[in-house]
Amino acid sequence: MYAIEKTEYGIYVTFSGILNLNEVEQYIREKEVFMNDHPGVYSALVDVRRLATPRDEVMDLLSKTLKKSKEKLLRMAIIVTSPVVHGIAKQFGFRSSINNVTRVINTNKNTDWEKVALNWINDGIEPGQNQLMTDIPPKVLTDLLK
Repeated sequence: MYAIEKTEYGIYVTFSGILNLNEVEQYIREKEVFMNDHPGVYSALVDVRRLATPRDEVMDLLSKTLKKSKEKLLRMAIIVTSPVVHGIAKQFGFRSSINNVTRVINTNKNTDWEKVALNWINDGIEPGQNQLMTDIPPKVLTDLLK
């Protein structure tokens, strides 16, 4: 199953359950309509927390499609929970030639995953940067900066 939502930054995509080729083809058609209606670059937040491990043919089709539209992709954040899907998401970035604009965020390691994802998508802030700074009390931070 999938859902696409238009946002200020581009699209929010949710994949869940077991994806079959028909669903992926339908998703591609729907995404192409968005791409045609959306001038310029876009970013994407892709939530795969509830996605079952996708079959190779599904990944191949998604990779080929994303490769075709990578010139318009500014940034992408992929949200995962499973270590297996985390590895697949990283591999997906390389196979699609978008690894330089894609960050995989594991919700098990980052409870504020949506903020981290939006910081990457909107401002280019790398996940993991400034995380320590937000946990440091202001007095300690002031002393560190002296």
